[in-house]
Formats: sequence, structure tokens, C-alpha cells
Amino acid sequence: MMESKIQIGKLRALLILAAIVIIGMGSTTLLSNNVTLVYNGEENTYTTTSRTVREFLGERNIEIEENMYVKPSLDSQVENDLVITARSPKKVIILDDGVEKTVSTGNLNTGEILKQFGYELKNQDYTVPAIDKDISFEGKGAPLIVINRVYHQRDIKIVSIPFESENKENPEMLKGQSKVVTEGVNGSKVVTVSKTIENGQVIYESVLKEEIATKPINKVTEVGTKVEEPAFTAAASNDTVNSGSGTINGRKILRTITMEATAYDASYASNGKWGAVTALGTNLRPGVVAVDRNVIPLGTSLYIESNDGWPSYGMAVAEDVGGAIKGNKIDLFYESASTVRNFGRRSVKVYVLAP
Repeated sequence: MMESKIQIGKLRALLILAAIVIIGMGSTTLLSNNVTLVYNGEENTYTTTSRTVREFLGERNIEIEENMYVKPSLDSQVENDLVITARSPKKVIILDDGVEKTVSTGNLNTGEILKQFGYELKNQDYTVPAIDKDISFEGKGAPLIVINRVYHQRDIKIVSIPFESENKENPEMLKGQSKVVTEGVNGSKVVTVSKTIENGQVIYESVLKEEIATKPINKVTEVGTKVEEPAFTAAASNDTVNSGSGTINGRKILRTITMEATAYDASYASNGKWGAVTALGTNLRPGVVAVDRNVIPLGTSLYIESNDGWPSYGMAVAEDVGGAIKGNKIDLFYESASTVRNFGRRSVKVYVLAP
């Protein structure tokens, strides 16, 4: 009878212990949560009784590093079906206005990374990649975030206005002579300029307004138009080449030649590399002409008369030659380029005078 009671007591104790174990297991099941962890891009689901995200990561032997990305935060409560994203920090290079800095971050978003390390964008600043884009770690080396600093600036500058040159005819002055009656003076204007500057370099510039400060004063040169008439004592022959008679300005006419005349000045476009020097080494000046030395020897005194109404050239001396001046051709020197252009080709009568 006693043995029966002992057995019943043991059975009752076992039943009580089993009940406690069952109750404990049910309690543990009630306290656990299903959590999805995305760690460095790898996703897994776990059942856990951890109370916070920090505890859960510790349970998974994941070390909490500085600048590590964890969402939700480490102190957030663990709930059923919670998704935890964690990324170990990696190196990222930030280039700000030419200044480079290397940081470590678990963030991927460009804007979040810059905010994390205290970078602010102002005015028209922009980034590459764009502020709302993620960086990529697929390439070799640390990815690069470029911050381009952009701002606008207004500048005021004084700009010179060059004077212009103008010629005025003076009928009282002999043709070929000139004098400056008004010296040219440059003017000035105030120019307001808008500049767009990126990373210290001007990338765009536009003029907002211009205001004249001082007007330029044009250079005025008087040029003579008066033609000195020859003092003939006898009429010259109209033949192409013949022995002449009479005198001009007291000098005997040796012969008369009808020639095709052109004009030139001392500019490179007109006289090439020779500039203002003649074939005899003298300076070009009004009254110097170029001839074919086989027709008229250099140093010969001449008088040139127009055949078509253009003002006669007058007294001249043959001191120059030209590649295109062959035969009965003559080239007349003028100081004015506009006169040379207007002259063209004309027929003239050339009087060869005695020394």
C-alpha cells in the first residue's frame, strides 16, 4: 500500500514537471519574433528573442563598427516581421571644390553620405552622382563623390573705346601733302559683367549693361587736293615716244611717253617686304614713282600729266621699280591707301625732263 502511494507521488511530480516545461516552452514561443536581416546585401530570416536591434546583431555575431549603416537604429525595439538592414563601412572619396577627403561609411545615398560628414550644398551647387542617387562600389578602388561649387558674381570694369581716323580734303594744300589737325583720344565705358563661377573657374560670362564714361575723339587729318599746274612754254607731242620740245618748270622736255599708270603706298599689302624704301634705298614719299629701268633710267626727273581727268601727279623722280612694271607702265606713290584704291589703272602722259 505504501509502495502504491510512493509511485502515485512520483507520477504526480513528473506530471507537474512536464506541465512546467510545457508552460515554459509556450512562454518562450510567445516572446520570440521573426526578423529579416539584410547584411551587406545578403538576406536571411531568423527567429529571435532579442529585445533591441543591437542585441539581435550581437546575437548574430555582427560587430558594431563606427559609421556602420543600421536601419532601424540600434536602440530600436525588435518586433515581429521587422526588416533590419546593416552594411559595414567602406571607403568613399569626397572631392569638394578641388579638396579631396576619404571617409568610411555604410551609407549608399549620395545626399545621406554628405549629410553624415557635414557637407552642405548652397545656391546652384551640384554633385556627381546626383544628390538623390546611390553610389556604386562595382568599380576598382573607392567610389568618388564630386561636389561642384557654383556661384554668380558681378564685376564692373573700365573698357577703352578706340578712336577712329578720318581724312578731310584741303583744297589749299598740295596733293600728296597731309597734316594732323586733331589728335585722336580713346574714350572709355563702364561695363557690368555677370559671371558664373564653378570650382573657382569662370564657365560663363555675359554683359549686363554698358555705359559710356568718355566719348572718343577722332583723329582728323587734312589731305591736300590742290594740283600744281605745269608751266608749259611749248606744247608737247602726243606720240607714244618722240623727241619733245619746250620746257616744264624751266626744265627741257627730252621726250614724251604715254603710259599705263597704277598707284601704290608703303603698306605690306601694296609694297610687300620693301615697305617704305625705294630701289635706290631712299624713303618713299610723294613724287616717287616706279618705272622699268630699261625704259626710264632710275634717277630721271619726270612730269606726269593725267589723260582722263584725274588730277595730274606733277613733278616726280624715278627711284623705284616693281615686278609688274614692265615696258610703258609706271607706278605712282601715294601716302593714302584710299587714294591708291580709287586710282585703279589710268592713262598718263609722262614728260622725261633734262637733269
